[in-house]
Amino acid sequence: MINKVFLTFTIILFAGFSFAQTASSYFPAETGHKWYFKTEVLDTLNNPVDSLTTFRIDSFAVNSTFKEKAAKVVLSKSGPQLTIVSQPYLDTNYINLEGSNGSVYFRIANSEQLRLLFDSLALDTLFGSFDTLINTLFSFEKWYSFYKFGNFVNFPYTIFTYDTTITIDTLTLPLRFGITGKRISDATLATDIGTFDCKRFINQYKISYRVEIPPLPTILIPLLTLNDSIYIAPGNWIVQTEIPSTVLDLSYLQLPSFSLPGLKVSSIPEIIPPVKVNDKIIDRTPQLSLNNYPNPFSSSTTIIFKIPKAPLLTKERGWGEVATLKLYDLLGREITTLINAPMESGTYEFSLKSGLVDEGVTLSNGIYFLRLNYGSSSVTQKLVVLD
Repeated sequence: MINKVFLTFTIILFAGFSFAQTASSYFPAETGHKWYFKTEVLDTLNNPVDSLTTFRIDSFAVNSTFKEKAAKVVLSKSGPQLTIVSQPYLDTNYINLEGSNGSVYFRIANSEQLRLLFDSLALDTLFGSFDTLINTLFSFEKWYSFYKFGNFVNFPYTIFTYDTTITIDTLTLPLRFGITGKRISDATLATDIGTFDCKRFINQYKISYRVEIPPLPTILIPLLTLNDSIYIAPGNWIVQTEIPSTVLDLSYLQLPSFSLPGLKVSSIPEIIPPVKVNDKIIDRTPQLSLNNYPNPFSSSTTIIFKIPKAPLLTKERGWGEVATLKLYDLLGREITTLINAPMESGTYEFSLKSGLVDEGVTLSNGIYFLRLNYGSSSVTQKLVVLD
């Protein structure tokens, strides 16, 4: 009898667990890998709203170290399908893969953009002041283990929890913000780029009203729950995520409730601009590339640029055209020249500090532009410096 119980327990235990759960095996091995996504807003019936569809390109830039952890640095950009390829990368994400855990670093990108959003949405009614909100958000900046590949199936784990109190008019609301993760059963997913045997996770984002009746335990009344379903494919990382539409239920607080749209992000093949625009042929020769990470940055950023091979270079010459890399301010005024020399094809990187970048030239808080010129080709990258 004991042996049967033990055998049954063992079967149940290992049905939700496998030994091959190394997180790094689910991420692309080589830098330079690019992901292409279609982002669809979902209506209350979870049907796509075509007019709100956008596209995203992510690029695995480099292996580095960030906040004392080994980090996969991924650059990201979003926009319309017609222009997304030519847009600069403006966002930087950091992913850490240690053992069976996949962690993501949460950080505040641009406080000035947040201030504009804060003012436009009149969020002072919820958070009191912008500085209070920013200080709160900055306190959350750290690594979070979102993906625990070694966890048992359907066993939830806490990613983040935070208790606070906000005031709306004369109404004081004790709230709890929380994120939990859960690995669910594996699944085969058919996408536009292929069919994958995926690990699946559900990250649940919750806002709850806290009822404190000492000495009883805290009672949590859900106000908002977002279920983010994530599919992760071996050697590819995330290939699809989906958050169904939901309702922000404030009826318990005697306030109106709101329907919130859903969001689906799906992998798609490489985005290639149309060959013709207004009957003009687009030049399809190899293009220059120019990126930097992190962006925005405070003390320093790493600039990466790539000069392609032929037809821009010739074997006879060996060296290509003169490459110039210049820095401009927001008004288009040239600040300094960082590079002015003949260069051959290849990938180059160097560090730019926000302090003294040239004799008598410093970078303070603001927006700048890098422009790389090579022969008849050029490319521009936006930089954001935060004090």
